[in-house]
Amino acid sequence: MIHVIVYDITKDPLRTQVSKILAAYGTRVQKSVFELDLHPGRVVVLLKQLSQIIEEGDSIRCYPLCQNCQVRAEAQNGAPLATDPLCYQA
Repeated sequence: MIHVIVYDITKDPLRTQVSKILAAYGTRVQKSVFELDLHPGRVVVLLKQLSQIIEEGDSIRCYPLCQNCQVRAEAQNGAPLATDPLCYQA
């Protein structure tokens, strides 16, 4: 299942750390937006890992996309929508 994860983190070193973790699981599509094609159990593990390092005032949001939403999703320029689950076996 595709998940979109977005974050708003104030400190540069922590923001870099979060982006490196997310890059190991999926594709960066904007500066603070990643698309991941992962089993829901892997998403739980990832979000727990991220929750242990973010600080008060920082924000990480995860939006699962159902099959219907995935079919209707569009990308204008930039990286194409995540579609290959074999690319994201972190």
